[in-house]
Amino acid sequence: MIQQKNRQPQADSVRDRRARWNATELASAARRKLILTTLAFQTMTFGAAWYATSVGTRHQVVSAVGENIQAQNVRIAETLGRVISELKPADLLPSSEGLLAVQAMIDALAMSKTARALVIDSSGNLICRSGSQAEPLELDLSSIRVTAPTQPGAMPIVSVPTGTAATGQVTAEGGQLHQIAVKDLPGLGAKLVVLQPETVMLTAGGGQMRSILAAVTLLGLAVLGATALATSKLIRRHDSELEEINHGLEAEVSARVQQSLRTRHALITGLAKLADYRDTDTGAHLDRIAAYSELLARRLQGRWACIDGHWIDNLKLASSLHDIGKVGICDSILLKPGKFTAEERRIMEKHAQIGAETLAEVRRGMGGDDLMDMCIDVARHHHERWDGKGYPMQLAGEEIPAAARLVALADVYDALTSRRVYKDAMPHRKVVEIITQGSGTQFDPAVVEAFVALEAEFDAVRERLQPAELEIPKLAQAA
Repeated sequence: MIQQKNRQPQADSVRDRRARWNATELASAARRKLILTTLAFQTMTFGAAWYATSVGTRHQVVSAVGENIQAQNVRIAETLGRVISELKPADLLPSSEGLLAVQAMIDALAMSKTARALVIDSSGNLICRSGSQAEPLELDLSSIRVTAPTQPGAMPIVSVPTGTAATGQVTAEGGQLHQIAVKDLPGLGAKLVVLQPETVMLTAGGGQMRSILAAVTLLGLAVLGATALATSKLIRRHDSELEEINHGLEAEVSARVQQSLRTRHALITGLAKLADYRDTDTGAHLDRIAAYSELLARRLQGRWACIDGHWIDNLKLASSLHDIGKVGICDSILLKPGKFTAEERRIMEKHAQIGAETLAEVRRGMGGDDLMDMCIDVARHHHERWDGKGYPMQLAGEEIPAAARLVALADVYDALTSRRVYKDAMPHRKVVEIITQGSGTQFDPAVVEAFVALEAEFDAVRERLQPAELEIPKLAQAA
């Protein structure tokens, strides 16, 4: 079964507006996604940079504070050592006046609550220390090794020579790191030890770290905000430029499409003009066929899914080429005023196939085109009958393309109501009766129903477009 060729209509203005709105929404969504993706990437980058900055800053701050505390330890050790050496106590025996004097000095000169001072003998035994003597020391003095500026390598604190204080680090039993400075006390056979715990470094550096990180955070947020604003503006500018380019392309495409349509319509008009010269009918006949076909199509619009405004415009052009195949029929048959013989009828009926093949060749050169498809359907099938007894393919019912069914009725109405040199015109009412009787046999019942509802409009078009004088075809005039 040959399927009816109903082409989808071109998008109307409402559909175009909806498509543009959808495209705008998609573009906006894509723009938002791009901005969010950019911000997410920059936020991740900023987070990694912030973390690296915080770790690096903490390390640098702790190192700097540690150096400061170590320097402070050295100053305390130098000061205490100088004062103790100036007192020149006789000895540092338990309960001796010398020991009491040293104890008083280290208690009085301790410069912070966290700094502590110790005095040990040459064997590393504790002699005295600042603070409570009953408080456990929690330090293994024998394991402490320090570095002296004048001596290479690390050494035990009991080996620190006279001169500048040696420095180092020691971990208490609780796992807390201490910075330490050791000063030799010449003449006493003892060493002065000054130490401060790591918590001092962290406490002292915490405020600096917080200030630095707060500044880095504010700077990062400012960069993210500026980047988001700049990205949004750049994307909007790009969209604006792209929209201008698209408008230009749309205008160019529209101009080319219109030129293509004009070329196509000019080609069809030229073919119709050729048919006008070779046909026994006249150009006015083609105008009337187009008008009748349009009336029927508009009546059926809404009931037949294939019919819309674009389809009707195509039908008006396609109907003008329904008999284009007659250019291939010889004059002796085409101009014969009387009835055809069986052989002449067989040859004459070939015009439907000749016309379809001619237009199919045009379509092969043009490419796919819904108008040319309809022209081929009309040329080939406008003599088919609803009951399947027509020609050239004996199609029946809805096998016959919709456009051909409409043109078939319009062609018969015009042929019967038009006067020719070989026949008189039938009255409108008589033709209405003949066509009504052909419903379900020659014609589609739905098309006949539409015709009956429009018969007054058909009569008005006939009176307006049919000349008062006898129409003489150009081919007959030239013969």
